[in-house]
Formats: sequence, C-alpha cells, structure tokens
Amino acid sequence: MHNLNNFLDISLPIGQDYTSWPSFESYKLTHISSTSEGAGFFLTRLTLLTQIATHIDAPSHYLKAGKSIDEIPIDVFMGKARLLDLSSVEGSVITAQDCIRQGQWTERVLLKTRASKSWHSQCFPCDYPVLEKPAVEYLSSKGVRMLATDTPSVDEFSCKSPRVHLWLSEYDIYIMESAYLFEAEEGYYELIALPLNLKGADGSPVRAVLHK
Repeated sequence: MHNLNNFLDISLPIGQDYTSWPSFESYKLTHISSTSEGAGFFLTRLTLLTQIATHIDAPSHYLKAGKSIDEIPIDVFMGKARLLDLSSVEGSVITAQDCIRQGQWTERVLLKTRASKSWHSQCFPCDYPVLEKPAVEYLSSKGVRMLATDTPSVDEFSCKSPRVHLWLSEYDIYIMESAYLFEAEEGYYELIALPLNLKGADGSPVRAVLHK
C-alpha cells in the first residue's frame, strides 16, 4: 500500500499469485503485437477474473436476478467511510458486539481483520472471521450501504453457499473484498473505490484509496 499526501492505496496488486483465488487462472497478459516484430506499437490482451485482488462483487455474482456491476449507483463506492479495526478478533465469527462503536456512522464501512497480516506477508488468507447475521443487522441499522473487508470473501474460505453475501444483499449492502488494510488505522476516511464500467459483469477489480 502506498502512502502519499494522506492517501492510502488499499488495492492489492493484480498479477501476483498470492492475490488470486487458489486453483483459478485469474490473470494473463498476451502480447498481440510488438515493435521488436515490426509493429508500430506494443499491444497486449488482458485476461482476468472479475473477482481478482481488491474487487467489488455485483449482486449478480450470487443472485440469479441480481444487478450487474454497471447497474450499481456509482456514489455507493465513493464518499465518507469508517474503518473498524477487528484484527484482534480471534475466532471464526464477527459478532454484533464486535462492531459496536460510538460516534457518527457512515454509509461505507471497512472491516480490518487478521487477514491483513496474511496479505502483508504475501500469503492468501484462508483463515479469517466472517460476519454473523446479527452483525449484518447491526450495520444495516446504522445505515451502511457498502461493506469493504480485507478478507478474500465475506463468506468462509470453504463455504458451500454464499450465506453472508445473501444476508448483506437482504439489507441492500454492497460488497468490496480483499482490501489491503494492514497500514490503515481505525477512524474516518474518504473512500474512492470505483469499478470498471463492465456491461453485464458480476464484479470488477478496483483501485481503491483512502484519504484521511
């Protein structure tokens, strides 16, 4: 993560093995033309998964009739945000009690868990806590519209069904996953995390930044 003039880059690098979901070929560059071969320009084809590195899930990723990424209001992904440091949570569940905070709430909330230490060590996190439903209900009661987390999924690594995705969808909360929050401290920020305008796509990688 880069820190420049109070901006924190919270995006994982695309093209590193540790930022891709295991067992998926999620990133590939194919050279189409090259100046060394007589062409006037270098040209490269990019192939990647929508759910790579730091990314936003569109509801169509887990709901048959869900919105695609280009159908989500863009203001969801930029504006005031509050970061909750939950890195001390040792179990498999984030409870509503873990999330309770005083002070003003924002429409965007970031959750920093122990997964940040794995990303910092350039390891894909497989062991991390996920929200229980009362915690989702608590965040919704505070007016949260977007949840960003440092975990590779809001569900468990080995989950068979996307239950936490569905709970968040039930309360109209959009999801960003795999944020790099190792250097970010609890507090208030301005968040900018814009997805690509991919027509009909079930998600998109983002270049996400925080401004203090």
